[in-house]
Amino acid sequence: MRHYVALAIDLGWVALSAILAVVIRDNFVPYESHLEAALAYTAIAVVVSAIVFAIVGPHKTLWAYTSLHTVRR
Repeated sequence: MRHYVALAIDLGWVALSAILAVVIRDNFVPYESHLEAALAYTAIAVVVSAIVFAIVGPHKTLWAYTSLHTVRR
């Protein structure tokens, strides 16, 4: 169950990052044509990320041996 929650959170960040990138690029004045293109990209990115994240499992292996001391360096 925790695996699916972590996967959903990761995919949410993938989707949010694409939309935020367009909004920031347009100086917080989103243009409809730019958002439509970003939504198409977001859909593709989420599907590809879901496949890659499910295969690789970055939430399990990436942080398995990380400690606070390591992060602070």
